[in-house]
Amino acid sequence: MNRTDNPKVFISYSWSSLAHKDWVRQEIAEALIKNGIDVILDQWDLKEGNDSYAFMEKMVNDPTISKVLIITDKQYCLKCNSRKGGVGTEAMIISPEVYNNVEQEKFIPIVTEYDESGLAFLPTYLKGKIYIDFSNKVNFFEEFEKLLRNIVGKPLHKKSPLGSLPIFEDTHQSKTLKIFHIKNSIKDVVVKSNKAELYLLENYMNSFLDSLEEYRLGQSEINDEYDAIFMQNLQELKILRDDFIEVTEFCITSIDNTRIYNLFFSFFERLIAFKFPPDFINQWNEIWFDNYSFFMYELFIYFITILIKNEKYDEVNLFTEDFYYNDKIRLSFDQVKWKYYVFFSHNKTLEEYRKNKLKLNWKSETARVIEERATLKNYHFNMLMQTDFLLFLKFIFSFNDYENSTLKIWEWPPVLLNHAERIKGFEMFLRAENKKNFEKIKILLNVKDKSELREKWNKANSLLEIDKFDPYRRVSLGYFLNFDSLYNS
Repeated sequence: MNRTDNPKVFISYSWSSLAHKDWVRQEIAEALIKNGIDVILDQWDLKEGNDSYAFMEKMVNDPTISKVLIITDKQYCLKCNSRKGGVGTEAMIISPEVYNNVEQEKFIPIVTEYDESGLAFLPTYLKGKIYIDFSNKVNFFEEFEKLLRNIVGKPLHKKSPLGSLPIFEDTHQSKTLKIFHIKNSIKDVVVKSNKAELYLLENYMNSFLDSLEEYRLGQSEINDEYDAIFMQNLQELKILRDDFIEVTEFCITSIDNTRIYNLFFSFFERLIAFKFPPDFINQWNEIWFDNYSFFMYELFIYFITILIKNEKYDEVNLFTEDFYYNDKIRLSFDQVKWKYYVFFSHNKTLEEYRKNKLKLNWKSETARVIEERATLKNYHFNMLMQTDFLLFLKFIFSFNDYENSTLKIWEWPPVLLNHAERIKGFEMFLRAENKKNFEKIKILLNVKDKSELREKWNKANSLLEIDKFDPYRRVSLGYFLNFDSLYNS
């Protein structure tokens, strides 16, 4: 039953140590009070001269107290089972209530410690009862939310009315439920705590990557059915993509902690692993990882777009620094350091197999699919093209040895600009006609003025491999720099 009043709870625990006593008060009792729960705690409700036995008996039997929280650790169990001290007294009062009512919901065990065998420290009379687990700080806020929902009678999941019997297909929807739950927990907790969001965000990313493992195409045979399987796989991955975009934008705009970018950076480093075969595959075909290659390229484009949209320009530069991932296949080449263009790969499934099968004439099937999937209201395809162009510029401007080398355009080709013929320019460069907005360009491209920007472009442009670059020269890329109208200091 949902409650509309402020429920009252009593906390039973052991004074195992001063630190544990303070933790119960600060992290549990005070946190519950901040969330509208009236907490009875001996530290502020039991005064000198009071009868402690009568106090405990009243708390356990008081009908106005909706829940009794039993916070257990090793010391609590020892005192409880031996019936020693105040804890032993409480046990004598509580245990008959639990034994006599198997379906009771008033007494909630909260575990804070496990024994050497990995078993939770629980008093004998609570063995077998479902408990809240506060032993791990990483999952603390998930469990705290679970406790709150129990107290106020608002469970996370309610039984839905019976629907129609399903038609089973090979989808991955059930594997994504955990990350969707964690996403909602992040939003709930950010309002309540300035600590919880980092734990939850890290948990979300771990669950996201675990879930991503389930989308492997495996040793798929390249036949007439492969194209449909591949495109269905991308469609299912789009659910994860949209969820990641929602989490990213929420965190960037709502969490005032720069450490979130370290978590995102680590996330993308770990994402690199999906470009390569896992340990359990001895023989492979690179085409089997094309779904992941497409996904990480698309995800990285969206991530940088979110940063640009929210004017996180220093953070954009952070994510174009070195990523580290130990590719076991190329160990002999000592390949552990990668630039951001590791997130782009020529996609044989889309650009060769699918285009040939369907006799497609357009320049890039990768670009077409990304445009088709650009259905989010706040991130239209023009924004993605602008990001692609910016990343291309950062790539060619970072090339130091202009004198004796040729740029390898295939490392980050501006694929999405295959669809740029119909636009007049990109907002970032069109707005850079005034000083304020040109400052943003300077930060992103590491130039001090307009003349240096032009110089870098001219040098890089002269060294681009024309034969490899030709598919992307259907439009003049220099045109998008808006040179003639840029602010000139």
